[in-house]
Amino acid sequence: MRPVAEGGVLVTPELVRAYNDAVGVRADAGVPPLLSVLAGYPLLFGAVASVTPPEFRDRIVHGDHDVTVVRQVAVGEVLKATAAVEAIRATKPGTSVVVRIEVTDDGGAAVAVHHAIAIVRGAQPVTQTGLPIAPLRPEPAEWNGMATVPIAADQPARYAAATGDHNAVHVDAAAARRAGFPGVIAHGLGVFGLALGALVEHVAGGDQAAVRGARVRFGPPVLPGQQLTVQWTGADRVAFRTLDATGTAVLRSGLVELR
Repeated sequence: MRPVAEGGVLVTPELVRAYNDAVGVRADAGVPPLLSVLAGYPLLFGAVASVTPPEFRDRIVHGDHDVTVVRQVAVGEVLKATAAVEAIRATKPGTSVVVRIEVTDDGGAAVAVHHAIAIVRGAQPVTQTGLPIAPLRPEPAEWNGMATVPIAADQPARYAAATGDHNAVHVDAAAARRAGFPGVIAHGLGVFGLALGALVEHVAGGDQAAVRGARVRFGPPVLPGQQLTVQWTGADRVAFRTLDATGTAVLRSGLVELR
């Protein structure tokens, strides 16, 4: 469980080890760039729920995620967050809800800004607000790097324990089947973390602080217990995608910007 201190998340060595273990990053590699979102998880869920009718709240999935990294998180500090709904738009699968999450340290200095898009499947908004959702970025014609990343059967449970995201479809097979999945599915941000960890290791020499921004669009749900394949191209601006064992793109239009 995430340690809580004064309304925020205390970044302990134990938290970093648990998070790194869940996303396939070496224990001694430092704090990964996506860890800062832990401060905003409850606010993200609350913001989406505040504009979603109760009967649709079990149909919410993660659509896109974008993080701008101001600085690397340090062990021992307290992360705090604010969140607000920036846009509500009609999209083909349903309603897209864009939430901006600002993460700061205990003194109010900026650490990271996350933009998360939640898709409320099957629901159409009564009114639309905010900017339209950006279209998919075109994928490169060729990929010049590749790495395989295992997603263990217990990876969703480990990610839930590290982050506090115990959404039933990620930890309860019966609940996942009731939602229409064949079994437990991996957290979208957990899969993003696995892919980003592989990219940092192969492209940035394992330097977690090298990441100044990362974004991705989520594809179909990921079942644990398989090998994922991360493909990339580029140096300072690294385009990437992630395929599951069937060759389906489960992360699309990815981009990592390095310092």
